[in-house]
Order: sequence, then structure tokens, then C-alpha cells
Amino acid sequence: MKIKFRRTRAGIFGIISLLVCFMWGMVFFWSFSERERILDADAKILGQLRSALDEQTTGLFRIIELSLQASERWIADHPDSDPASAEEFIGLVDGFRKLSDNLVDIRIVSPSGGLHYIPKQSEYELANVSDREYFKVQLDDSTKGFYISQPLKSRVTNKWLVPISIPVNAKSKYVAVIFAAIELDRIAELHENSRIKPNGTITILSNKGQIIARAPFNEKIIGKSILSYSEFSTHMQKESGTFLTDGSATDGVTRLVSFSRLKSYPLVIAVSSAMKDVLAPWKKQTMTIIGLCFWVTVFVAFLWYHLLASIKYSEEAQAKLEFQAKIDALTGLLNRRAFLEELNTEIERSHRYSRSLSLLMIDVDYFKKVNDKYGHSAGDEVLRSMGKLFKDTIRNMDIAGRIGGEEFCVILPETDITSANDAAERIRSRCEDIRITAGSNEIKATLSIGISGLMESDITPESIMERADKALYLAKDNGRNRIETIIEN
Repeated sequence: MKIKFRRTRAGIFGIISLLVCFMWGMVFFWSFSERERILDADAKILGQLRSALDEQTTGLFRIIELSLQASERWIADHPDSDPASAEEFIGLVDGFRKLSDNLVDIRIVSPSGGLHYIPKQSEYELANVSDREYFKVQLDDSTKGFYISQPLKSRVTNKWLVPISIPVNAKSKYVAVIFAAIELDRIAELHENSRIKPNGTITILSNKGQIIARAPFNEKIIGKSILSYSEFSTHMQKESGTFLTDGSATDGVTRLVSFSRLKSYPLVIAVSSAMKDVLAPWKKQTMTIIGLCFWVTVFVAFLWYHLLASIKYSEEAQAKLEFQAKIDALTGLLNRRAFLEELNTEIERSHRYSRSLSLLMIDVDYFKKVNDKYGHSAGDEVLRSMGKLFKDTIRNMDIAGRIGGEEFCVILPETDITSANDAAERIRSRCEDIRITAGSNEIKATLSIGISGLMESDITPESIMERADKALYLAKDNGRNRIETIIEN
């Protein structure tokens, strides 16, 4: 195209004129499409944040459920002991408290409704909670069980909290109900660093649409039901989704909301970003681009001559980045994402041509002790040595990757279990001969290896990796520095 430019000024002028018109058309097109792209990207970010919060919240409530069940079991085993004064039970509750990073506090309620903290702060009840929802539901056979109550203000601390209660089924004169208290200001503090600032929110709701917790904390809307608002009642009947709300149910701020229902608990996680925050950079950028378009026109001809060179440079840079993105910088092996792509390709090829394929799952024994004793630089040196070991030991057709901290995988195409075991033994034995120097220290590393072969039912990498991982754990359980094989599920 540059040759045509050189042949005729008229052609250059016509192209420049078209480019100028095209540029202005693109400005308006960009303005519209960029707005849509920003909204799509924001929706994806909200979805990722929501997914992370789904896991975090599910994990927290699973800890609570297990803690309550363990507490109830202890009471059942010690019916004549006052758990609030028993050192063993106090220690158990302290452990649960630490497990939740002091977010959850276990408390007990006597058969008459007397509230006691653990350890007991007084022989007298701190408050009578016999009228509380979380206590009353446990007295009714049709409703008792693991129960997440509506938010309420503590009669002891005057703080908002969410009680999660279970009944004590064993006969005890000391306890009728155990509950875990989550203070809402702690939840808000936990979520504050995760929400999209400045005006984004993170909200936990009951499956009936009642606001249980929210960051930033707003006492006025805690406990409020939002399902009476049509935008919420329409969308939140689904398992998950994204929608736009004008904020009339809460604080009047227009937001994009992404929500999902937890599978294990009757809760809904909703995260949002304020539209004025999301689109503010776009508005500023659009005005700037329009203002600069006149000046950009002057440089169109210059940019045209250099466009092809810029594209070529960008393509080369992109290709280089894509290659680097596949390699683990420390070991020089494939990283997890690239390795899984290769494994998926080899599985398809092996099925297509009815060829054997084996997978080695390899773990450096006692790697944490190396880091703890010699430092992380020594641990890095061990991992580099493993990368070199695999490169020097496996065949050219074999594929090695680092899939975790000290965990590696090797794909052995066209290799049955017997040959895979020989290859694994070659790697394991050569590793025993390696001495790794880290400063003034000499480190000897060993490997545990799990082997699995490809089965007809293995369509994706997950199943063969799961078998190899089970074999790896079997090798660890049987003393480490050894090889184990699992052929079938």
C-alpha cells in the first residue's frame, strides 16, 4: 500500500481524506462501543468478585456449621458439665474463634433463655433471649435445626449481629441452644477492602430478599426486605444474574448488580458498582478524544506511513508476551494453564489414534521444611533444579509443567503404565543424586510420584489428573520418595 502512496499525491490525498472521515466516524462509534465494553467488563469484574465472595461466604458458614455441630457433640458427651465454665469446651470454642479469624463467636442459651458468653463472664445470665427468633425456632420440632436468623441488635453490646443457631438435642440443664454470632461491623470491615470503590457495595441477603449484611455498613437498611421492589423481585427469582437498579430500594444510587444464590445455604450474595463511578473515566476520555480529533487530523498522513510498522511491532510484541505467558519463570517449564492446554490436546490425540498416554504427578518431599530451614531463596533453587532435572531426563516428546508451588506434572505420550513407571523411576533416582547448593548449605531433595494411565472415559484432564493425584498422595502416605500407580478410578 505504501507503493501506491508514493505513486500519486492525489491517491494519498484521497486516502487521507477518507481516513479523516473514517476517524470521526470511529470516534462516535468508539464512544458507543467503549461504553458497552466498559459495562461488559464491569459486569465480568462483578461476576468474578461475586464468585470469590460465594466461596468465601460458603466457607465461613461451613466453618460455623461444623463449629456448632462440634460444640453440640461436646455437650452431648458431657451432659453434667457447664460448657461455659469447662476448660476443654472453652478451648474448643477458642479454636473455632481463631479458625474464623475472630469473626465468629460461639455463645450458649440456657433452657430458660439465659444468654452466656464463653468463657462465662458471670454466674448470672447476661440477657434473656427467650423471645429471640433464633431461640424460639429451636423449640419447635418443625423448625429446629441449622438456622440463620434475621439481623438484630445485641442486648449486651448493642451491636448489630446475625445469629446462626442449632438446638442441643441432648438433655442438659445448662444449654438448650448454641449459636454463632457474627457482628455486622466485622463483616463490613472484611468486605470493605473487596468492594468496588467509591460507591460499590457488597450485600448478603436471605433467600427471601432480606438484607442481612452490607458493606459499606448502613444501619438504616439492615433487615430491610427488597423483594417488594419490582426490579429485584423480577431478577432475583433466578439462581444468578446481573441487572441495573435505580437504587430506590436502598440509597438512590444507580448501580449494576451481580448476584447469585449459595448452593449450600439460604443466602444470596450481591455485589454492585455505581454507574457514575464506572462511566466517569469513559466520559472524561470521550470528551478528551473529541477535543483532540482536530489535532489528530494533521498527523493522519504521518500515522499512515508508520501504521504497518506499528502493527508489525505490536504483533511481534504480542507473540512474545503470549509465549512468556506460557512459561513458569522460575523453572522454565510450562505453567499450569499452558500445561492443561497441552494435556487436553494430548488426550484428544491419544483417543483419536488409540494410543497410550500416561501422566506423572510429582511433588517435592518436605519442600516446606526447606523453605522454613534455609529460606525461600533455597526453595527457589530446589525448584530450578527440578526444572532442569525434568528437561534433562524426559524425552523430547514428553511435556513437563509446574502446576503448583512444588508440584509438577509430566505427560508421557504413547507410553503405557509399565514404561511410565520406568520413566518415573528414572526421574526419582536421578533426583536422589542431585545436591543443591544454596549459599553454604547443601540440600538433598527427593520426589514422590503418582502415575495414572489414560482411560476411555477420560475426556478432559480432570479425571486422569485426579487419579494421578490420588496415587501421589498414596506415595506420600506410604513413606515418600517412592512411586505409586492408580490405573482405574
